[in-house]
Amino acid sequence: MRANCLFKLIAGLSNPKRYSGTRHNVGELFVKFFSKKFGNKLVQNKKFFGKIDKLSFLNSKVFLLVSDLYMNNNGIAISHFCNFYHICPKKILVVHDELDLPPGSLRIKIGGSYNGHKGVLSVEEKLGSSEFYRLRIGIGRPYKNQKVSEFVLNFPDRLDRELISLAINRSSSYLYSAIQKDICFSKIQNYINSINYKF
Repeated sequence: MRANCLFKLIAGLSNPKRYSGTRHNVGELFVKFFSKKFGNKLVQNKKFFGKIDKLSFLNSKVFLLVSDLYMNNNGIAISHFCNFYHICPKKILVVHDELDLPPGSLRIKIGGSYNGHKGVLSVEEKLGSSEFYRLRIGIGRPYKNQKVSEFVLNFPDRLDRELISLAINRSSSYLYSAIQKDICFSKIQNYINSINYKF
């Protein structure tokens, strides 16, 4: 494997602990699952405003980060971490919830608009760049007459939770294998974007 690994940091966007398990915190859920399955353990680190883990791939290292800050301040933790470890935006994978995708579906890309997501906007503003990778995990749209804020800060129902878990399990397993095998981004994108669980 080349020392120049595709990702140097995988960061899950989240709100503080009391929101764990809500739709808005699926980025945290992804990183926690990734750490538990392939890493060591996410450890609290006050210097970086959150929890971190480190995975080794031969001569490459990939860090995991989950911020303890509120969603619209996640960029502070990520930029602080990247400044310390000299990680450029194009080596970052930000994982977050996506209203425009149904539960069980994912999309991965680099760059683009923040699309109304305050956490992504915070990362863009603090990094001074939008050129980072984004893994968008589908959570679906609010129910009729339900506010977006109420929807994302609540827990998904049982079926949606199962679909989201299936998508996270499959995508994280593939991503780990792709990093190990140094698979190019276009192949990763084709695979991740084809994931679409339904009941």
